[in-house]
Amino acid sequence: MAHEVLKITNRNGESIYGNKWLNKKSTNKCVVIVHGMSEYSFRYNEFAEFLNKAGYDVYALDHLGHGLNCPDKVGLGIWPKDGFSECINNFVDLITSLQKDGNEVYVFAHSMGSFMGQAFMERYPGLVKKIVLCGSSGPQGVHKMGKIVATLHLIGKDPNKPCKFMNGLAFSSYNSKIKNPKSPNSWLSWNEENVKKYDADEYCGFIQSRGFFKSFMGDGIASAHKKSNMEKIDRNQKVLLIVGQDDPVGNYSKAVSKLHSIYKKMGIDSSLIIYPHMRHEILNEDKKLDVMNDVLKFLEK
Repeated sequence: MAHEVLKITNRNGESIYGNKWLNKKSTNKCVVIVHGMSEYSFRYNEFAEFLNKAGYDVYALDHLGHGLNCPDKVGLGIWPKDGFSECINNFVDLITSLQKDGNEVYVFAHSMGSFMGQAFMERYPGLVKKIVLCGSSGPQGVHKMGKIVATLHLIGKDPNKPCKFMNGLAFSSYNSKIKNPKSPNSWLSWNEENVKKYDADEYCGFIQSRGFFKSFMGDGIASAHKKSNMEKIDRNQKVLLIVGQDDPVGNYSKAVSKLHSIYKKMGIDSSLIIYPHMRHEILNEDKKLDVMNDVLKFLEK
């Protein structure tokens, strides 16, 4: 196994960075990881090494305003106007370049990345055969409200300034079911060491910009959950939805179950696994190997 920094040139001619983990077997099987909000691709190192051992090469770009794309933390949380779409285009270009080399490519998308994954299936139907949506959500009324508020809150203001108001609106309730939480980010994981590492990491948990929230809430979640857009998904698409039972992002698995039902009614091959005693970052919980093995079974079948 060998880890390297990944670099691509996107459609705007910009250098976009991330990480890649190459296995020593010539299996021509790849997984592209799409990470979540206020984190970065190397946090998936353990999962990538697990997939390497199973014969998969793993690639993961850092999103705009995240990770290696923000040396010395410059530009953290800042997106261009169409940032949501540009991030999707970046990993789509990575996927197509890998496919041109004769690789079978699958997608694993977590949290914010999972909403990009939903939109990806709608915008590029059939481009990959299998996708895993981790820590995701189906349509919720709060998403529609978020789009409206994010749009109004941007009027006449600098889109690149951190938006504490929207950040509070998005995350303030996530610890509500946790008794005596030790961190504002306790909702991420039952594993307290994982939460401590997240809290101590300057490239995690930062507040996103006003422009980011406008793009993510509007062009992102709200658009992805429009019925007319969901109807564009290839009916041969295979989807695995995985979520912690105690994950507030998907309304404690209820909104993920709703998304699963929508996909099934559409005729999509959708599977759902809900993990008890797990919160949002199920790849970092104590029984993370159960999750990794379930993902591998889905990729292999």
